[in-house]
Amino acid sequence: NAGFTYLHEGFLQEDLGEFTLDRFPADDSWNSRSVFAQVQWDLPNGFYISGGVRYDRYSDFDSPLTGDFRVSYRYPYGNLTLFFKSATGYSIPQAFDIYGAFGNPFLKSEQSDGWELGLKQSLWEDRVQWSALYFHNYLTNLIEFPSVFTPGSTTENVGLAETSGVEFTLTSRPAE
Repeated sequence: NAGFTYLHEGFLQEDLGEFTLDRFPADDSWNSRSVFAQVQWDLPNGFYISGGVRYDRYSDFDSPLTGDFRVSYRYPYGNLTLFFKSATGYSIPQAFDIYGAFGNPFLKSEQSDGWELGLKQSLWEDRVQWSALYFHNYLTNLIEFPSVFTPGSTTENVGLAETSGVEFTLTSRPAE
């Protein structure tokens, strides 16, 4: 599949007196145009592969190319699937991050690279499903909201960050 999107975001902040914490009024907007494509292959013997790319053209930010790749293998017995995913991401600051009570007009966009590896299984005609995965993410320009207890602090980019962990899920659908 493939597609195109256009997004226009506007932000208007008027003088709200004491609630603006000495912030200025703002009337701003930005837009983006994006194209994306994804391909998926169901291969013989339980293998599945997919990959996608996305190009975003922002009016006020960089224009990144991001993507993802997934591969999985479903064992023929027991409805058990092993999967791997790798992806890149890009997230622009939100209007509140820039113009809000603790806003910073000099924020950079967040960028991420990550991967995950896991298992999932469906039991009893898909009435119960469980999964377990390990994930690891590298983030650049992570946007951090300031402590409300630090006078004069603003939202800021904290540079590099790394997250990792294990996630377990169990879902049940007892009836149709």
